[in-house]
Amino acid sequence: MDPVRAQGQWWLPDGSNKRVVGQVEFNPKDGIILDLVGERLGDPGSNTNEAWSAPVIFGLIPGREVTLLEALKMPTAGSHPGPGTERLRAEHILVGGNTTTNAFDRCAVRISLLDEWSQFGGIDLPNGGAVGDLGFTYIRPEPYRAILGDAVELQLRPVARESHSLTEHMISLAAWWQLDFPEPKHLEEIERKYLDPLQDLLSLATDQPIAIRYFELWNSLDEPVIPYRVGRQWAYAPETQPRVAIPLFTAKQFDFTTCVPAWFRLCDELSDVRALVFSDRYLGPLPVDTMVTNMAGAAEALHRATGAADSSDLLEQMRTHVDALVDAAPVEERDSVRGFLRHTYDPSLKRRLIELVDKVGPRATSITGDDISRWASVVRDTRDGLTHRSGAIPSRRVDSLVMLGLATGLEVLVTTRLMQLLGIDESQIDDAWSVSPRCRYAHDLAERYVLPGILSLRKTVVRPT
Repeated sequence: MDPVRAQGQWWLPDGSNKRVVGQVEFNPKDGIILDLVGERLGDPGSNTNEAWSAPVIFGLIPGREVTLLEALKMPTAGSHPGPGTERLRAEHILVGGNTTTNAFDRCAVRISLLDEWSQFGGIDLPNGGAVGDLGFTYIRPEPYRAILGDAVELQLRPVARESHSLTEHMISLAAWWQLDFPEPKHLEEIERKYLDPLQDLLSLATDQPIAIRYFELWNSLDEPVIPYRVGRQWAYAPETQPRVAIPLFTAKQFDFTTCVPAWFRLCDELSDVRALVFSDRYLGPLPVDTMVTNMAGAAEALHRATGAADSSDLLEQMRTHVDALVDAAPVEERDSVRGFLRHTYDPSLKRRLIELVDKVGPRATSITGDDISRWASVVRDTRDGLTHRSGAIPSRRVDSLVMLGLATGLEVLVTTRLMQLLGIDESQIDDAWSVSPRCRYAHDLAERYVLPGILSLRKTVVRPT
């Protein structure tokens, strides 16, 4: 999505017909800023620095109507009333219409790498040829469809586009997500509940951050509006980010009608995991100690949410013991006792990691080595030292390259488990491990730094360097 900067007229939808000249600007760093010059939209008799907000502001920029949502006045220099400059920051700008509602019936969105993932394809006609000259008809592929919760229909649609040159006539199919809602949904819910999971699905499939390229919303307006905002789900992929020619898995390689709804259900259950794994991809390089704690936290949250069949019965017995101890405590102390004992019988991080590796399968040993218990102990000790859980002052510190290897390996294990939960075939996961740059990087770090270093890190408590 391109930045926006335009002069225009602005007014409140209160029927007052009072219009103020100003400039609106949107960019990923500063967000949406409206600078008004001269007469202010707020009460002209109020103090210049007095805070006020407007849920909706209408605007008219060259050739287009726009709507600002959730605008808040920002402090400005000076305190005397009268003409001057008024600056507001808005949460959203809707380009293409003036609307007082923030609820929509349908949305369509293009995100980066969606064409590669959908593999709808296209045709190239050399030497300036045309489809008619070759005597055949091109049949557009049928869209993929799935029904999500609340009867929301999701489609992955191909949209044909043509391009010409002196030597080539190309027909390609651009992939779009389309969501149809049985009842209007607010923009914030659309972003959080639907766009975020779709971006994370593509990030899982391509091992890269995914940017929104184009976004349209429909309600009672005849024409769609295009929303802009700043946030994780609107992150811009770095220009230098390499594009993946072949994703780790594609839309054709699983049952779209069942796997995609399953992914949305997983996203509801694994919000903490998604935040730790996928959000970091939009933040740029993180300190290596943060990477370790985040990925260890993601592994722990994944195990806690999905559980393990072989330990569920034992955990249920242990929780029965906790309930008995709480019932034996004085009534006024039961809440405190329950809070103290809540996680007493939960699996340790080490046990969670061992069970995660077991679920991922033999392929995981290229990252953990054959002694999985020792690898899990090092991860646990490293995490505990970095978060000061051990309470001891370490005599040695873990090398930063070892910590980088641990963090990268954990990320690969967690994302592999997510692919398994999504329903990706094991043979396809093996293929993904063979082509994924992140998997190869994790394997190289493990081979060169992590596994040799584990011998010297037995029962070592660490802290960040």
